[in-house]
Amino acid sequence: MNATVAARLGLVKDLAVLINAPADNLTSLVAKVRAVTGAGSQVVSLQPTTATTPGQLPVATSVPSGRPTTYLQLYQESAARYCPGLSWTVLAAIGEVESGDGANEGPSSAGALGPMQFMPSTWKEWGIDGFGDTGTPNIMNPFDAVPSAAEMLCEDGAAQGGSSLQSAIFAYNHADWYVSEVLAIAGSTPPEPDAGGCCPGAGRSPLTGLVGWGTCPTTMRSCWSHSEGPRDRTM
Repeated sequence: MNATVAARLGLVKDLAVLINAPADNLTSLVAKVRAVTGAGSQVVSLQPTTATTPGQLPVATSVPSGRPTTYLQLYQESAARYCPGLSWTVLAAIGEVESGDGANEGPSSAGALGPMQFMPSTWKEWGIDGFGDTGTPNIMNPFDAVPSAAEMLCEDGAAQGGSSLQSAIFAYNHADWYVSEVLAIAGSTPPEPDAGGCCPGAGRSPLTGLVGWGTCPTTMRSCWSHSEGPRDRTM
């Protein structure tokens, strides 16, 4: 490391520095840090990374008729109708992270609004009327906001999966930790509800708000048993 730069920054040998830069790309940030601290310095991300691969996420292929009545149905039907190929769990994870499924619609400190936390300027470009609504798209209306998020993600390549999905999520919120968190939540939900009543009651799903998810001992398939949760409430 350049001794003059180190002295000016007040750095000493073997010193750990904590850097908070949530909006920066990790690869770019590492390069910037090493440009100052030297190529021999070690940079460790404290944000958890996910082992989930986008291709493992469930995709709904059919679009039910009628209007969704719960957030869970809204995420599923919005993905199938407005971005075929996109896993509904990604929309649900974004809705969970952004607003707790409509529980906190803002405005955020940055001015984002609604269940999917659109900036008003972004909403002007991407806001649509969803599920047969007419009139001016409403940033606070989940029937407009969730389909709009699906279309925006689709335009950025989310339906292609893999690195394209990761890039689309990053475009939605420019932070590596955000991509990791969304994919981790999206990958945590079992693929189907428990229709046969055999799913053990083993806690609440972090994604759906449903309790009793695990492995059915008779079919050995992932499942969840139904109980009232945030995404079950009537809209």
